Amino acid sequence: MKLHSDFKDILRTTRQKFSLSLKGFVTIIAISESGKMRRITLSKRLLYSISIFFLLLPLLSAFVFVKNFDFLYRNARLAYLEEENRSLGNRLGKQAEQINQLKKEIAELKDFENNLRAISGLSPSAHPVVGTGDGGERATSLTSKLKE
Repeated sequence: MKLHSDFKDILRTTRQKFSLSLKGFVTIIAISESGKMRRITLSKRLLYSISIFFLLLPLLSAFVFVKNFDFLYRNARLAYLEEENRSLGNRLGKQAEQINQLKKEIAELKDFENNLRAISGLSPSAHPVVGTGDGGERATSLTSKLKE
């Protein structure tokens, strides 16, 4: 309990000393180049407020600079990602066109095979052509049957 009261006493005396230091005035005497003397009287409270403002000003400007740099970095990164997205979209579109072209060629080959079978008198194929995506047996089992 004594420690708590000692801490309160320290805070109270510090607060009193600080409030006393803010009371009063400071007189500034300046001599100009022409020899005239000027006297300016400022309150200590105003002087401390101005000092704190000028001490905080570089910190605030540094904070704004860092935030501005972060904003510019994020915008540049967003622009890069948008460009990459467009590029990948174009590539995907080209690949889809190629897949459609291959499907057409496979359909033409199936028709050609059926026409050849009809001309040569063979029965229509019961098994689809290997690699056309219609399922069927694996190429390894097909080659093993050919070896027999």
